[in-house]
Amino acid sequence: MKRMLLVLVVGCHPSGDDYPVAPGGAGFGGGQPGMADAGSGGGDGGPMLLGRVCLMTDPRDQTSCATSGVSGLTVTLGTSVATTADDGTFAIAQPASSTVIWDITGSTILESIAPFAAQAVIPAMPIDLYGQLEGDNGVVPQAGQGAVMVRVVSGGVPLAGAAVTVSPPTVYGTFYDGSTPATWTMVQTGAFGAAWMPGITTGAAAITVTPPQGGTPVTISNIPIGEAALTFLTQEVP
Repeated sequence: MKRMLLVLVVGCHPSGDDYPVAPGGAGFGGGQPGMADAGSGGGDGGPMLLGRVCLMTDPRDQTSCATSGVSGLTVTLGTSVATTADDGTFAIAQPASSTVIWDITGSTILESIAPFAAQAVIPAMPIDLYGQLEGDNGVVPQAGQGAVMVRVVSGGVPLAGAAVTVSPPTVYGTFYDGSTPATWTMVQTGAFGAAWMPGITTGAAAITVTPPQGGTPVTISNIPIGEAALTFLTQEVP
């Protein structure tokens, strides 16, 4: 996958963990909190970032994290590499730049791409769960395409009633979370504030989030789209 730059803040907030994430929105990632003394995860003995890969159990919810069975995933951040423990936790060298991206790979998950943030929790989708999601919604994976999942929040809380569009347009349009993990709509975000856009041509894309009741749209540009990969974003709107 061609690496590209993204300047957002990832926003997955599983309850009960010790790896909070900076608020979502169109700001720059990075920051100094969450550093630990050097340990596992590579690097040159400098400060380390502590994080967690959130193996999703519900495709509508980026915060639905499995508590075990997440070991052996490869976490890449710039030139640094780490491997997850059974609960998804890892330690990785602090990057020199805040414009790198998280890239999570492994034999059991779809490649996961997310903006950089210190103390990050990065969502990842099991391959079988994503395959079921595609099958339930008539999505057929194609070469040269990837997907984006956006979690729309207001005041840090998932926002229902928002509309999300992508450019270049996806061949399927936008799917929104519905009443069950298998039931997605084509209308607006539901209780989880989730929007899923499969079938996007690899490269870079722009996403526009329009809040309900005539709110001001927010556009996020230069989103990296990897082949057979899932890019995760959280977007705060007024």
